[in-house]
Amino acid sequence: MCFVATSDQIIGECAFFNRFPVSPNEKLKPKFTNNFEIGLTKRFSNKAQISAIAFYTILKNGISRRYFTHLDQDSIIYDGVLSKVQAEVNVGEASIYGFSVNFQSDVSTIFLSDHP
Repeated sequence: MCFVATSDQIIGECAFFNRFPVSPNEKLKPKFTNNFEIGLTKRFSNKAQISAIAFYTILKNGISRRYFTHLDQDSIIYDGVLSKVQAEVNVGEASIYGFSVNFQSDVSTIFLSDHP
């Protein structure tokens, strides 16, 4: 049987999160990522600059909570309610990429100017 406790606590063989019993998964592999980033900055005098940054991440053994079986059962009765068992499982690989562009400028002369 899957033992449960109050929310977000682990007792015995199972935990209980968001009204679902969560079973341990002995086959779960650690998530692994490789991250790459490159950037370029161009200054325009001492008052402005623009930066562009690109990134790329390779994710292996992603982890997600899914329905699962615990001791050959996919559901248990907890607090009088039949609840589906869940576990953290590896869900595969992903590539994540993107970029950002940033502009900085000293605008204090605009707001602190003596001109109307």
